[in-house]
Amino acid sequence: MPERRKLQPKKSDKTDKRQKTDIRNGHLRFGLLGKSVVQSLPIGVVAFDPDLKIIEANSQAAKLIELGDYIDKSLAKGTDDKIQPGWTEQLKSVVSTGKTCGFDSVNYTLNDKTKSLRIVCTPLKKAKTARNLGGTVIIEDISEKVNIQRQLANAERLAAVGKLASKVAHELNNPMDGILRYINLAMRIVEQENLEKPKEYLTQ
Repeated sequence: MPERRKLQPKKSDKTDKRQKTDIRNGHLRFGLLGKSVVQSLPIGVVAFDPDLKIIEANSQAAKLIELGDYIDKSLAKGTDDKIQPGWTEQLKSVVSTGKTCGFDSVNYTLNDKTKSLRIVCTPLKKAKTARNLGGTVIIEDISEKVNIQRQLANAERLAAVGKLASKVAHELNNPMDGILRYINLAMRIVEQENLEKPKEYLTQ
């Protein structure tokens, strides 16, 4: 009988498995202390693999976005389904290029409430080889900061309008002051000349 040959897995399959194993082992090496620190952070942290599948997320992330199986879909759920390809492209670019990207003041709706989020996407690398294993998404709720900025902007606009109104009033007062002086002068002349009819017009 001919000897059976064992099928060797494809190189790409081996690479994918090794990457996912590295991610899991990385989390194991991180240990309980690291997990405790991540869970206690006031910001959301989500780790994902090269396929954008969520590997791990802290409790704060679950409060800020609707977490599913994939990070791009999770981000798209609360923003706009039409821009999901945008999230997918950005996150895959982070994994492939190893470059960080960020988004300020992203309006995200969760449970009928819209929050303003700052979202930063960073690559996740293996320490020794610097090989990209996926990435992390850091999410911060900046709704309060955005509201304060809006209030300050409104206050500045009101102050500018007030200054403009003051200048306009000043410019209007100049000709009005001249008109009043002429009226007073005319009144004195009329009184001196004892002219009743013009006096009647000027006092109306």
